[in-house]
This record gives sequence, C-alpha cells and structure tokens, in this order.
Amino acid sequence: MARSVLLAEDDEIVSLVVQDVLRREGFLVVPACSGEEALQFLHQLAGVDVLVTDIYMGKGMSGIELAERVLEIHPGTPVLVISAHLESTPIASGKPLPFLAKPFSADTLVRRVGEVLAPMAEAPLASAG
Repeated sequence: MARSVLLAEDDEIVSLVVQDVLRREGFLVVPACSGEEALQFLHQLAGVDVLVTDIYMGKGMSGIELAERVLEIHPGTPVLVISAHLESTPIASGKPLPFLAKPFSADTLVRRVGEVLAPMAEAPLASAG
C-alpha cells in the first residue's frame, strides 16, 4: 500500500515538483496550498503517513503551526519541514523537526522523506481490530 504524504506548500512550482518526485517513488501525495487547507484534508483523510510542510506560506498558518496542529490531532506523525529561509531549528510539540533546505534535489527529497518515515517502518504494526 502506498504511503501517504500531506504536502503543504504555497509555491505552485515547488508543490508540483515535489508531488511529481514523490509520486514517481510510489507515494500518494495530497497537496495543500495553505496550512488551513492541509488541516481540512487531514480531517477528511483521518491521518497521513508524513507531513511535508513549508515554514512560510504567505498569510495564515505557518508550517510550524500546522505541524503543531497535526501532532495534536495525530501524535507521532512524522514531519519534514522545507524552507529556503530558516532562522532557527524548527520545533513542534517541544521537539526539533527534521529540516530540508530549498533548493533541494529529487534524490535528497526522497532520501529525507525516507529518513523521516524510517522510525515508523521499524515500529510494530497496530492491530486493525
């Protein structure tokens, strides 16, 4: 079964490139152009395997605020923060978040998403019961 990625990115070009790269790797990508839209999708999906979010998305919720909300709703959801501008280590729910600086290569994106998902792959599966 394909791993799902909730992608919150307001730059249309970056969003399309990330979607293309991750879909070629077999991921199901749900794109959102704002934190608010990402939360709406999250409620419809009842969870995702990983959140990939830009830090700065114009007006409205930042990527860090989005990560906080996602982790409140679904604790333990892996988060990868992407940004061209980083002033300090991104933190959500009191923990530092993995970060990927823009611009990045397709290979680097795939590697970082895999690294963020790796602890989930090692965790025992919950019963469907």
